[in-house]
Amino acid sequence: MNAMAKILLKLYPKDWQARYGEEMENLLNDYKVTFHTLVDLTMNVVKAQLFWERKGLWRWQFALGIAMVSMACLLGYGIPQQMMRQSAMVYNYSKVK
Repeated sequence: MNAMAKILLKLYPKDWQARYGEEMENLLNDYKVTFHTLVDLTMNVVKAQLFWERKGLWRWQFALGIAMVSMACLLGYGIPQQMMRQSAMVYNYSKVK
């Protein structure tokens, strides 16, 4: 197993390590550890530290999810409208000449 992968496994919460640590070490010993694997482990360490068995944190997750969907909807509506206005201006300008 890669030394960096070992370090990343130690960063998981203690409860997670007790439950999945040995299995994950065996998996990483059998699997070729690539850059993509290290990135994936890093992202999952952050997720586990933030959300592993934290009571009451689901409200924040839900609120952040709603905020992200709202922003996506606003951007999805606003950007095409702006592009339509700009293309209409270009179209009208080309008719004037």
